[in-house]
Amino acid sequence: MNRAAQALLIVVTAGACVSQDGAGRASADVAAIAAVRQAYVDATVAGDVPTLIGLMTSDVVLLPPAERAVTGLETARARFLWIYDAVTVLSDTATIEETLVIGDWAYIRGSYARRIQDDMVDSIIEDAGKFSSMLRRQDDGSWKIARDMWNTSRPPAVQ
Repeated sequence: MNRAAQALLIVVTAGACVSQDGAGRASADVAAIAAVRQAYVDATVAGDVPTLIGLMTSDVVLLPPAERAVTGLETARARFLWIYDAVTVLSDTATIEETLVIGDWAYIRGSYARRIQDDMVDSIIEDAGKFSSMLRRQDDGSWKIARDMWNTSRPPAVQ
């Protein structure tokens, strides 16, 4: 584990929020990170795969529920195209409940609610759950999603 990841793990475990560059920088970072998450939500509703991919690092890892890890931009692109062939996202909201910034890494945790039209069986799916993401600062100072995990809070279907 690299030094930045170790530092992030320590802070997440301790539950503290640390900024190595002062409150002004931390505030700007938190706002920029929130804007990335909102752009992700907006692109999800729009089915805008190029924008979704543009918000991610080249080594992105997605951890969707009940699926294998999705690694890298091309695999992520293929997954999003596959998803949008089967569903239409009618609405999506995300609430960031925690943001931790450590140097060039950030961790966010929150909740989401979305409505999805399942085009395969013509039904509406209402979902609510939680997410956890790590973002990495890019050379130009912007933030991109490096790791993203989400899962539903709905009870499992009874069979």
